[in-house]
Amino acid sequence: MSVETPARMSTDSPRDGRALAPVAETPAESIPGLFERARREQELWAALPISERGARLKAAHQAFLAAAEELSALLEAENGKPRGEIVTAELVADSDLFRFWLDAGPKWLRPQAVALSLVNFPGKKAAIYREPRGVVGLISSWNYPVALPLRVLAPALLAGNAVVFKPSEWAPRVGARLFQIFEKTLPAGVVTLDVPPFPPHPASASAAAMSDPNRVSRSFMQQQRCTSGTRSLGGNRPQEC
Repeated sequence: MSVETPARMSTDSPRDGRALAPVAETPAESIPGLFERARREQELWAALPISERGARLKAAHQAFLAAAEELSALLEAENGKPRGEIVTAELVADSDLFRFWLDAGPKWLRPQAVALSLVNFPGKKAAIYREPRGVVGLISSWNYPVALPLRVLAPALLAGNAVVFKPSEWAPRVGARLFQIFEKTLPAGVVTLDVPPFPPHPASASAAAMSDPNRVSRSFMQQQRCTSGTRSLGGNRPQEC
């Protein structure tokens, strides 16, 4: 019985034009299964106390710092950014992002008491509970291939969501290394990597977050039964109109 070899995509470095190592694509037929697994694992992840989810994200932050040099080299080769910009825009800023959500996130996710009229609701109490969406479909762009996905990954995971992450087709290696950081520190299946291209498929996400304005993002929103979604600049970029 023959085994079909996964398709591989190739890109060139914008710095010097050299061919970068090919990257295996996610088989189209496996993508619905990725979402199904993510949905199962999300329920277990959301059931953990927020203190436990925060501890796992703190470990991801430490793994992110340990991988800083490797991420810098990948960003230079695949994205073409100078090292100075990488340090300030993609590494230092994102380390601060981890710290911000680890500090502020648990406070914002606590139940919030709501004042009720003692006359209309005697003996009653009310509160707002912030529940996770479920599975977040994250489609990221090439220009900030670390900073942009982390702005979704950190709060979404802390809140108890699972994430299916599609990095840009122009930065799949950076996206794969970022995924490995979460794969190492979080339960299996809570974050899933979908190497581009992102083909149409019947799987559904509970929410979508997209910084990539191309046709893939538009097609995803049209085909998925998402309960909510966010797009770059509120969906008002010329490429999205």
